[in-house]
Amino acid sequence: MEQYLSPGLIISLILVAIGIFIIAKGLVIVRQSEVMVIERLGSFNRILESGVNIIIPFVERPRAISMLRYVRMGEDYHPVMSDEIRIDRRETVMDFPGQPVVTTDNVTVKINGALYYQIIDPRRAVYEVANMSQAVEVLAKTTLRSVVGKMELDKLFESR
Repeated sequence: MEQYLSPGLIISLILVAIGIFIIAKGLVIVRQSEVMVIERLGSFNRILESGVNIIIPFVERPRAISMLRYVRMGEDYHPVMSDEIRIDRRETVMDFPGQPVVTTDNVTVKINGALYYQIIDPRRAVYEVANMSQAVEVLAKTTLRSVVGKMELDKLFESR
C-alpha cells in the first residue's frame, strides 16, 4: 500500500516552516550594555534595549552605525571602518596615532592621543552625524591642537 502526502499536509508543512522562519527572524537578542536602533520602512521607529526583543521581519530592520578604529601594524596605525548594528553604550577608548602640533614658541611636537567616550543617545549618534567615531576623532584632534597651540614647549612638558 503506497502512501502519498496529501496537498493539505504539504501546504500545512510549508506554512509551519514559513511561520518558524518569520518567528526566528523576528526575535532579536540584544546583549547587556548594547542597544539597537530600529527603522520601520526606512524611518526611525524605536531603540531596542538589552534582552529579548521582537521586530517585524521585512518591515523593521536595524540601522548600522559606521565606526572607525585604528589597528596597529608594526609601527604604523591603519584606520579600519566597520558598520555595526549593535551600539555599545559602555565607555570606549579611541587611541589615535601621533599628531604634529605647533606650540606658541614655534616648536613642532608629535603628540599621541587617547580619548574615552560613551554614547549616551544612540538615536543622535546614528542620525545626526554621518560618521560618529570620525567626528569624535576630528573634534579631539582639533581640541588637542588648539590647547597645545596656546602653550610653550616647557609648559607642555610640565603639564603632562
